[in-house]
Amino acid sequence: MSSVLLRPLLYLSIQHDSKRLTSLNWWLPVAVSAALVCAGALLAPSLNLFHKDGLIDKLLGFVQSLPGFYMAALSAVATFGKADLDEVMPGVPPRARILYNGQRVMVDLTRRRFLCLMFAYLTALSIAVTLACIVIVTCVDVGRAWPPAGLLDPLRGVLAFGLVLLTSQMIVITLWGLYYLGERMHTPDK
Repeated sequence: MSSVLLRPLLYLSIQHDSKRLTSLNWWLPVAVSAALVCAGALLAPSLNLFHKDGLIDKLLGFVQSLPGFYMAALSAVATFGKADLDEVMPGVPPRARILYNGQRVMVDLTRRRFLCLMFAYLTALSIAVTLACIVIVTCVDVGRAWPPAGLLDPLRGVLAFGLVLLTSQMIVITLWGLYYLGERMHTPDK
């Protein structure tokens, strides 16, 4: 059952010979997150991150609307009536290990399958970030009594970095998906 429920994470296991996928999925979001967290720590060390009307609360207001957008994009891609979307991507196509008749099989991806995997992952990620923000904003005062004094600041830093990393990843992949939806999907391969 967990293999089905965690299937949106398949996007992260897509394999491709170029480094673009790894750069867009991980290196760029890590660089953006590190820059933002360091800048926040240096420029505004007393920044309200976790409490009401803090950064996480504001982030929740932004992120909670995204699952609906991603599901609409997923539905549009899945049903869009363009035959080119069902052809294997040109050049060296990205590959993914899918479930087929109970077996895991490595397949070359079509644009439709690639975009469906992308927007399924973004939907799951936005739901996870939304729930994390809700838990943080709701439980921030309860958690104040738990960690020993020396662990509170490092724990806050790790939590803030993780949340900013997931949000940065979501934004970078969303921009890449919008490029595909807005331009690349309509550009002939030949």
